[in-house]
Amino acid sequence: MTSEKRCCIPNCGSSITRPPLKDLTNEIQSSDSVHNLNVLCGTSHSNVESQLQDNQNLVQMDQLFSCRKRTDFSSFKTFVWKSLGIIKSQIELLALGVDHLDTHSRRKVLLFHGIREDKDEVVISKIGAVLNNQMQMVELSSDTIETCHRLGAKKKDVSQPILVRFTTMKHRMAVWNRKTQLKGSNVTLSEFLTKARQDIFVAARKHFGRKKCWSTEGTIIVLLSDGTKRKIFSNSELQQLILKYPVQSAEVTDNKR
Repeated sequence: MTSEKRCCIPNCGSSITRPPLKDLTNEIQSSDSVHNLNVLCGTSHSNVESQLQDNQNLVQMDQLFSCRKRTDFSSFKTFVWKSLGIIKSQIELLALGVDHLDTHSRRKVLLFHGIREDKDEVVISKIGAVLNNQMQMVELSSDTIETCHRLGAKKKDVSQPILVRFTTMKHRMAVWNRKTQLKGSNVTLSEFLTKARQDIFVAARKHFGRKKCWSTEGTIIVLLSDGTKRKIFSNSELQQLILKYPVQSAEVTDNKR
């Protein structure tokens, strides 16, 4: 197993800092830039139209804006809005591409939650105890683990999850398929989803219910009320499903009662 220090970056896949991919992902997935551009163009357009409507001097209006200039302004406005739509679509496609690459880099990673964090602990020993004793996977050893460390900065009275990157997908899937062995204990397993997919996963569970949403190798799957399963890769796909199946989850309904 590769020796590695604690990682303080919540969404990285190893202790090696990868600011280009992380920063690019956050920048692309943020819609603030496009939103601000929309607001700027909308405000400018509204100001011009307001000036046109408030100006009561028809002679001055005709001098300021001829018929042709009005036509040119309308054409320019249409061009700007179409351009914004194209730019927004391209950003969304680029964000999906970056998210796909980031998800692929996390395929061999699992997160172990609920393992007590102690001072001067040996994390690999704690993971080994969970795998060999609680999950009864005696065939696994430290050689099957590439990296192993706590995820996030240390906090008082909070045990941060442990990130484990396995050497092969075979070992990773073997552990994932035996996660039911941890039922009844404080330890749970989860996939290391990207921030975008984690947000989608949380929103899907909130609407459709915890038991009807799960993830497999980074792909979010929803069991719909008609019995079909749908894979979700973007927030727009989730919103379409919510509009098509607006009924609240049984869990939410029960809580309100």
